[in-house]
Amino acid sequence: MFSVIIVDYKTADRTVKFIEELLLHSKNSGRLNFIIVDNSGNQETFEYINNTYRLGDELIFKGFHGETFPFYQFEKENYTITFLKTNQNLGYAKGNNAGALLAKELFHDPYLVFANNDLHIIGGTFDWQIFVDAFKKYPSCAMMGPQIIDKEKNEQRNPKKKVSWLIELVLYYYNILTKGVLFSKQCQFIDFSPRTKACDALVGCFVLADSEKFFRIGMYDENTFLYYEELIIGEKVQKQGYISLFLYDNKVKLLHEHGKTTKKYLPSISGELISWQSRKYYFKEYRKLSSFKIQIAMIHFWILVVPLLKIKKNMKFVLNIFSSKIK
Repeated sequence: MFSVIIVDYKTADRTVKFIEELLLHSKNSGRLNFIIVDNSGNQETFEYINNTYRLGDELIFKGFHGETFPFYQFEKENYTITFLKTNQNLGYAKGNNAGALLAKELFHDPYLVFANNDLHIIGGTFDWQIFVDAFKKYPSCAMMGPQIIDKEKNEQRNPKKKVSWLIELVLYYYNILTKGVLFSKQCQFIDFSPRTKACDALVGCFVLADSEKFFRIGMYDENTFLYYEELIIGEKVQKQGYISLFLYDNKVKLLHEHGKTTKKYLPSISGELISWQSRKYYFKEYRKLSSFKIQIAMIHFWILVVPLLKIKKNMKFVLNIFSSKIK
């Protein structure tokens, strides 16, 4: 019934732990079809998954932008593990789309689940029937997300809301540079309403999609490599006359160890550069921000923000050396 797509980048151990935890606590899930999209391109990831699940012979997946990728499968009575070997880093959007297309070809499940591997179930069970009932109750729902609690900040992360370009492209950076001391209230992108409701967008670490509607809206926009896929697909959902639904129910609640993978493999400045490109694309293509305002934001980012980020990085480096010498 559910195809669970996990895009993995050098964290095969976490992926296995997440799958096993989900299998252990799932209720009313029917058959779960896991698709691991390997974005690392290294042999170690494949070997780890293969040693865990004893994958079968190599098969070929055709039809993804004219490319072909090998995949391997392990099957049990109530679940399937499919390992898609991309041999490259496709990024978030393209990686998830590859997984979705493979799920469509292999399983034809009515629901797709796009999940990070740095999640933990809160409570004793995770009742999938709640999602099925909600999709039936809200027939215009294309995307759905449950309560997500950020482990680091101990606060709810769903649902997301749109804010102005000035906040997103200017004030946001002063908020992160000062770790929330400045403009924290203005740069609040989360709606904390404790109720089920339609929303602008859902946190991408765990989001369900009506499979048919997901392909109808054109899947994730592959013009971004990382970041901002959530608001972009939220715009695509609304454009097609569907809704994104925040499902408030304690029987499907997750804890997110936010940023574990990106913090480990992506330096802060590089991450902000990628984030900036995605933000700019989102506002230009989906919010139709004028070229004049985009130019203002670009000048501000490159002349003020990037130097400040470098200063912050250098200060952190010096402080780390100083503290290590004291010890």
